[in-house]
Amino acid sequence: MRGLAAQFSSYLCIRRPVNVRSRQYSSSYHEIGDNLNQQSVSLLNVKDPLFKRMGASRLARFATDDERRMKIVEMGGAQKLVDMLGAATDDRTRKEALNAIVAIARAAVGALQSAGAISVIMATPVSTEDAEIDRYKGQLLRRLGDLKYDENSSSN
Repeated sequence: MRGLAAQFSSYLCIRRPVNVRSRQYSSSYHEIGDNLNQQSVSLLNVKDPLFKRMGASRLARFATDDERRMKIVEMGGAQKLVDMLGAATDDRTRKEALNAIVAIARAAVGALQSAGAISVIMATPVSTEDAEIDRYKGQLLRRLGDLKYDENSSSN
């Protein structure tokens, strides 16, 4: 029994390098984040508007920096959000789609323009119940319009 206790105490005293453990955590964190992003983008394909709203809401929360925003675009999230907005039949779904598009627009304006976001946003009906929808529309049209203006002025 004493031999077992001695082995156990020597095991507890062994120091592990701290930075190796943090690297393992960091890489697994990115894998988990990528899986969550992929699941969220997949939710946009479901027919039920509730699941679409959940996916869009999750994408809006994950889009915290340019790297994550571009990951969402690479997974097809920008196109699916624009499609979701175009097919939305209620204000709650439009609001979540616009919120997610606003979140990724900081780094993915070109991808949104190529996905046809400007025409879909302009075709979104005016909401009589939710003022946030109009605020999101205005933000996006300004952001997408500014880039369009910059591209036109640089080509002259």
